[in-house]
Amino acid sequence: MQSYAHQLPFLRPNKPRPSLADSTGPLAKRGKLMITIVIVLFTFTMSVIILMSKALMEIFPSINTINFYVGIVLTGVFIISMFYYKRFPQWELALVGLWLLWSLTGFIVAYNLNHFVSEYLTALQVWVFGLIAFGVAAIREDLRGNIVSYVPALTFVIVYGMITGEFQSALAGDEVRVYSIATNPNTIGQQGIPYIGFLIYIFRENKNKTLRVVLVALMIIAAATIVFTGSRKGILGLGFAIALYYFFQFARRKNKRLGEFLLSTLFIVIIIALVPIILNETVAGNRLLEFLMNPMSEEKRINMYIDGWGMFLQHPFSGVGLGNYRLLSPYQGAAHSDYMEVLTGTGLVGFALYFSMYFVGYFRIQRVRKLKLTSNDRHHANMLLALFLVEVALNFGRSVYISPYHSFVLMTYFGYAYGLERKYGRLRKLGRSDLQSNLGQPAASTPGLRT
Repeated sequence: MQSYAHQLPFLRPNKPRPSLADSTGPLAKRGKLMITIVIVLFTFTMSVIILMSKALMEIFPSINTINFYVGIVLTGVFIISMFYYKRFPQWELALVGLWLLWSLTGFIVAYNLNHFVSEYLTALQVWVFGLIAFGVAAIREDLRGNIVSYVPALTFVIVYGMITGEFQSALAGDEVRVYSIATNPNTIGQQGIPYIGFLIYIFRENKNKTLRVVLVALMIIAAATIVFTGSRKGILGLGFAIALYYFFQFARRKNKRLGEFLLSTLFIVIIIALVPIILNETVAGNRLLEFLMNPMSEEKRINMYIDGWGMFLQHPFSGVGLGNYRLLSPYQGAAHSDYMEVLTGTGLVGFALYFSMYFVGYFRIQRVRKLKLTSNDRHHANMLLALFLVEVALNFGRSVYISPYHSFVLMTYFGYAYGLERKYGRLRKLGRSDLQSNLGQPAASTPGLRT
């Protein structure tokens, strides 16, 4: 019987020999011990956040306290790792750090100081979380460490939800949405999008047929979960991600592989054929149709945006303090827009600082796409851009600036792009592209790296 133990951890690529990129990278020079410790601690912390539910709290009532102390150790070890591997935060993180400094004006303007302090500390923790996600991807120059920290726990939630029937309520016509092991259905629905992207990354990096079959099965289950949770943003985001992925990876590519192109086109046709079924037979589809046919059905959310704009006009420079929108709004809830939350909370200056991070990250990914990349790296860069644009679009309808999920995903994208920049910049300095030996793949035809 053939053994697959050599593939553990399951993200190890099948490479016959180390490439020049790997043999000259930070892990080859400094060893993997430090970053392995960071990944183990990060996996524990991320898993607790993903699996957090009433059921988990009943089994482990002190899990939050334990996770807090693990987080402190993780932060300390990671800071040491930054200096050890000489990979430091870039402008994406620096801009958010400046935003946090500017947000301290909330001590002067906040309507409720206690609520501001609580929100600020959460935002600070989320920044540290993003710092680690960025750093792990940048140090490793791949996504494997970040995927290990994210995919296993979310896989458990998705598979458990499908097995127990929690996610099937959408097809049964049940208007009650999922809130047990899956906690918030919108969170699971929206996080399923980068989850599928990470599975595609593993699929491209591994040639084992058995593993690929498992990955495809998980992608189908994750896509079904997004629909079953009833999340409109999840289902719209998935459709947008598929369209962008197809556009960047296949539609704009000059040298198309006929097999890949036909297969991807068939996949798009199947998706289009499923749209009427999803719209007519699921809770998510019914909710989406209701909104499209009668936008005023979401009058409450529209009024939230109007309230937020009014708060901004009254305090355009410094805002009303982080988190204080929820107290000042007559609805006593989030604005359901990341852009509106940041604008009302920290004013125009804070808004400019925070979302400048998006522009810096976008141009970094675009710079990477212009390099002469291997086939896999080009695919990953295209997929990264598609997933990033989905995050930007979804933020118009959700408040995630203090979400560890969002920070993890966004900074993982930026950190990986930075890692690719460093890797190909290093190869350029060495005077070789190593594109033929790196994973045994031919180079793409895009100019940008001299051979």
